[in-house]
Amino acid sequence: MSYPMTESKFNMWRGTIALAYIDSELTKEERSWIQDHLRKIPFSQSQWEILAKDLEEGLKLDDILPLITEPKDRAFLLNFANQLFREDGIVPIEKKTYENLEKKIMQGIDILSITNKIEKEFGDLEKERELERGKLKGLFKTLIDYFLDH
Repeated sequence: MSYPMTESKFNMWRGTIALAYIDSELTKEERSWIQDHLRKIPFSQSQWEILAKDLEEGLKLDDILPLITEPKDRAFLLNFANQLFREDGIVPIEKKTYENLEKKIMQGIDILSITNKIEKEFGDLEKERELERGKLKGLFKTLIDYFLDH
């Protein structure tokens, strides 16, 4: 499986580390969760060095969030926040951070446009399926007619 590493995606992983430091403490559970996920990703050597430094020293989410430019990477960060905060029990600062992060991420998303795009794509898929069904019906009818005539 291909996993193209964009700057936005790399910074999403850095943002995940920043989330773990929101309560000023990186617990064993959080460290383990992050390391388990990072091991699966093909980072470059220089990216590994940055991530290792981030894990040891921490970093601020507000510094990283603007570097996560792709909406899907921001959505993944929000999902990771949910998972990560539950690792050691959600504390008030994590809850507030999650709510603020959700607002920041959602304010830049045009839900109506996305919904229309999805509906169009599903409509196009359904049209293709109908055409395929029609071709199959025609093929089966041709085969049946052939066998009936012979």
